[in-house]
Amino acid sequence: MNPEQLGESCDIVKRFFCETMRSLDYTMYIDPMLPPESEGADSEILALFGARDARHYQPRGTRSCLLIDADKGISTRQGTKHVSFNHIAREAKRHSVVLVSDQSFSRSTDRKVQMARKLREMNLRDLYAFYYDSNVKFLFASRNESHLESVKLRLRAMGLPDRRLFTGLDDARRDHLVNQPSALALAVA
Repeated sequence: MNPEQLGESCDIVKRFFCETMRSLDYTMYIDPMLPPESEGADSEILALFGARDARHYQPRGTRSCLLIDADKGISTRQGTKHVSFNHIAREAKRHSVVLVSDQSFSRSTDRKVQMARKLREMNLRDLYAFYYDSNVKFLFASRNESHLESVKLRLRAMGLPDRRLFTGLDDARRDHLVNQPSALALAVA
């Protein structure tokens, strides 16, 4: 998260998701992935999202949801602006649901294909996942499919159009497009 952008419209969507998860009786935690020079922004972030600091996570026998607020999104490698698939999988062992803001998409490849690839990466790590598909995308992941089904049901009940919940491409399109090399891989080859 870039603390200079705190309070922008994307944060309202994050707060909506935090409130939705709390309405399902999840305790909300946040990992804002702040750069070291942003010390002091924590209290504003925690207040805006109504979440607890992930650094102080204590298993309490209740369901928890972790919001990972990466500045850019999901990538194969962990960095200061990206969270890795492996890190998400590790956090899914601790939290019932992991929610990640994801703006890390190439403009040269169909975004649905890219989301399908990322969902496949989650599946390879024994996670169930779906995306909230909008201008900024959010990945929901869990080791328990029923947790995600209850989230989807709540979002639909709140009026969120089903077309915004992306669970993958249909089989024919997925097999053709998802297994194709990316534009970057073709350019390097």
